[in-house]
Amino acid sequence: MTTRHKGESKRDQSCRGLTLLEVVFAAGVLVLTLTGLMGLLLACFAMNEQARSMTLAMSSAELHLERVRNTVFDNIQTQFDGSRFDVPGLSPGDSEGSITVTPLNAELLEVRVAISWRGKGGRIYGEDLNLDGVLQAAEDSNLNGVLDSPVQLTTLVTRP
Repeated sequence: MTTRHKGESKRDQSCRGLTLLEVVFAAGVLVLTLTGLMGLLLACFAMNEQARSMTLAMSSAELHLERVRNTVFDNIQTQFDGSRFDVPGLSPGDSEGSITVTPLNAELLEVRVAISWRGKGGRIYGEDLNLDGVLQAAEDSNLNGVLDSPVQLTTLVTRP
């Protein structure tokens, strides 16, 4: 059994709805929720693009390292040291890979492949800020004298 307030008829009690304040509050909560979800969705798109670019760069680095491994030992330094390449799948001019070959002794070479690229929004991933494949002094943020990047592979190649 329901109780009626003084002066309230049966019809008034069944027609109760939401007040304007409740509707405005509910709309505000809905807007905040949708804004948060949109921000989350945009962040996911950006992370997906970054992961795609990193995967393309890693595949390209692995491919070039395999080319080095399949080259006659005596030709590796002359053929690959200082060579540069674009990453297939990324926009032309938005990536630059470089290969550095350092002889450690007559029987051992250190081969390093590093790739830098420009992501969405213009952010450069890696130390090669002008994407020319060469490390200038102003680009060496950790002052180690080596072109560093999120995608870099180093291996040792020995004379067979």
